[in-house]
Amino acid sequence: MNTAHADFVVQGEGAVTCAIFAQDYRDRTAIAEMDFFGWAQGYMSGLNASDAAASGRARDLSSMSVADQKRFLRNYCNEHSLADYVQAVLGLYSQLKVAKPASQ
Repeated sequence: MNTAHADFVVQGEGAVTCAIFAQDYRDRTAIAEMDFFGWAQGYMSGLNASDAAASGRARDLSSMSVADQKRFLRNYCNEHSLADYVQAVLGLYSQLKVAKPASQ
């Protein structure tokens, strides 16, 4: 994602860098993780609804435990401090299993 245009595409926690997430996580661990992960879940749910409407395919958001999802985001940000947090969320989303389509 081009960070110069991130403000127009992404708002909230996803628009900040992983370094800012990491600092916030160090300063106020439980609250920061709740805020950022809540944003991530909402963003992935929106992506999923859009993907399902456009292609009939969606990700199984429960195919990875919440603890593992949080760990993935922390690890991604530790390894990519200059990336926007939304990039960590997109990386996580791509790791989730594709859900089986609902039978018609």
